[in-house]
Amino acid sequence: MKKIVILILAIACCQISLFAQEINQNQESFEFDAIVFKSDVPHQSRIDVYALIPYQTLNFLNSNNNYGAKYSLNINVYDSTDKLAYTKTIDRIVKENDYFTAIGGTGKFDYVQQRFDIVPGNYRIKVILQDKISNLSFDKSRSITALDFYEYPFSLSGIMIVSSIEENAGKYKITPHISDNISTLKDGWFAFFETYNDSTEMKADFVFQVVDKDNKVIAGNNRVSITIPQGRSQHYMQIPYKPSMTAGGYTLRVFALTPSEKQDFAPTEFLAITQRSISNLPTLGAYVVSDIDEAIAEMQYVAESEDIKYIKAAPDDQEKTRRFYEFWKKIDPTPGTDVNEAFEQYYMRINFANKNFKSTYRGWQTAKGKVYTIYGAPMKVEQTQANTNDGRYYEQWIYGNGREFIFYDATGFGDFRFYRPYDVAEKYRYEG
Repeated sequence: MKKIVILILAIACCQISLFAQEINQNQESFEFDAIVFKSDVPHQSRIDVYALIPYQTLNFLNSNNNYGAKYSLNINVYDSTDKLAYTKTIDRIVKENDYFTAIGGTGKFDYVQQRFDIVPGNYRIKVILQDKISNLSFDKSRSITALDFYEYPFSLSGIMIVSSIEENAGKYKITPHISDNISTLKDGWFAFFETYNDSTEMKADFVFQVVDKDNKVIAGNNRVSITIPQGRSQHYMQIPYKPSMTAGGYTLRVFALTPSEKQDFAPTEFLAITQRSISNLPTLGAYVVSDIDEAIAEMQYVAESEDIKYIKAAPDDQEKTRRFYEFWKKIDPTPGTDVNEAFEQYYMRINFANKNFKSTYRGWQTAKGKVYTIYGAPMKVEQTQANTNDGRYYEQWIYGNGREFIFYDATGFGDFRFYRPYDVAEKYRYEG
């Protein structure tokens, strides 16, 4: 009986520590991906870890108009018992001579790639990004299955999401999309993978499928016949953008099948299967207006009271929504584009505050929530343990231009209030 390889990249829920700075739409503090390939070391697998760190996540110091940032990337690989099996720390220094570039204005990023040859098994990969200037840290994790490819006469690697591919003399120049989220790839994208064939040259049919959480196929293709040479070879399948794809998580599968003229297929035809998680998480707008009254209330830090009264006075939700977007259109920093960066930035901060600041109120209504929504993530956070004369726990947020805020824990349960200054009078203003 032939062995069928099923390679699974199961992506766990990403965890981001406090002050994961809100970046542009569909971006977070950093992105990382991990793909399983066949190792050159017999009976081991290879994991390639890719990380993309946007400049706007990092804090740059200015020295005579030269800007520098320093960070470390710690990659930890845990086995099925959650024991640390492999680890690597990468220290990086980033230098720029342009302020606009340093603050992320050009979309520039730093890129890191690391390889591990590992014993086959189930693993959890945790990547920790630490900014050495602010001491803020961010982390993400995901789970993977690493196979012993040497046990199978034919097998497939994990799948890499690729935004563009150029082929030259049988070699590929690829641009990896270091994110599970494919919502920005409006021109379509590619599933890139390797085949490992121990026998002579052969033909195989390939099919891709995108399935939802209920295992319903929402996108797929007919059989594509590909000639597979002996040994290791690289392949890709083009996947078109699907506008009707709703927001949420999906699974991308690639099947290698015995050649056939028919289009449908059965498990008896499987030569190998590989799959990974993907997501479609479009801009924030659809989620914000799902509760229009709450979205209007959350405008308190950007709109004047007269603006909010005008929107609330609309006769129905449809008109409220129209007036709501009318307000945001007036402060759109790039009115000629499809994205309103001010809207996205503001409500990402609101969302972050609601998730991270504890109180009897909504997170955005707390002292920390107000400051975070108006000014964004602080450059530095300093904490004082509760050994002061009054027994309170204090936290200081430091921003540029001498701006700082001190909060105190009024209850001992993380309910922070303003200590100095007593409040904030300024309104939110978009900062690119």
